[in-house]
Parts: sequence; structure tokens; C-alpha cells
Amino acid sequence: MKDKTFIDVHRDSFECLRLFYSLRRVFKNIVADMSSGQKKYAVGVRFWLKDEQGHFMGAGRVQLLEYIKKFGSITNAAKEMKMSYRQAWQMVEDMNASAPEPLVEKILGGKGGGGARVTAMGEKVIALFHQLDEKMSTFAEELGREIVF
Repeated sequence: MKDKTFIDVHRDSFECLRLFYSLRRVFKNIVADMSSGQKKYAVGVRFWLKDEQGHFMGAGRVQLLEYIKKFGSITNAAKEMKMSYRQAWQMVEDMNASAPEPLVEKILGGKGGGGARVTAMGEKVIALFHQLDEKMSTFAEELGREIVF
């Protein structure tokens, strides 16, 4: 089996959106069968991107990338997220191994010490994740308007 590329992961995420829209039709039928409701509900959605090896990107990993970008440091990003450096470093290593190109690069130390920076590929992944999150949230909001008990 060939390794999935970033484009394949992107394509798979849109397959997920198609599935959600299919579920929407099912929920419309269920809602139509219910009596006129008295209480409204909201639909919450959490999602992540996966490859054959497992978890690639989710909200927590995107937040870690954003903090690395903000602080220029895995250590400071980990502190901001209240996680250990080891856990943050492992997440970065896992993301870099799953992506077609590294998402985070180390900056070797010198007089001011080292650090880390989010690469152009990391920026693309952050942007893609936020786009998908917006689409999923919009879908969930639409679906939630239809659910009444």
C-alpha cells in the first residue's frame, strides 16, 4: 500500500464531509418524524486527520504548532499548553514523520540559544485544519437547528 500524501489526506477529509452531509439527510428524516419539539439541541463536532499510522493532526496539535510559531520555542509552547516538553517534542516528531515535509524545524543554539520554527508546510496544515474546522462547525450548526425534541 502506498503512503498517503498530504493531498490524499486532504481528499480523505473531504470524503468525511460528504459522509456528514449524508448523515444530515438521515437526521432530517428523523427530525421530521418527531413531534413538534420543545427543546433544541446543538451538535458538537471534533475531528482529526489520520494516516495509516494513526493520528496526524487534531485541534491540540494545531494549537501546539500555533504556540511554537508564536514563541519560537517548543519549550515555551509546551509550558503554555501545560504539558511536558517531552510530550510536546514527541507530538512534533510524530507530526513531522507523518507529513510529507517537516512541519517544525529546530533552530540550533548560539548566543541566544536555540528554538524552533513552523515551516511553510506547517503553515499550510494549520490553514487547512482551520478551513476544515470552519466547514465542520457550519455543518454541525445547520444540523443542530434541525434537531428538536
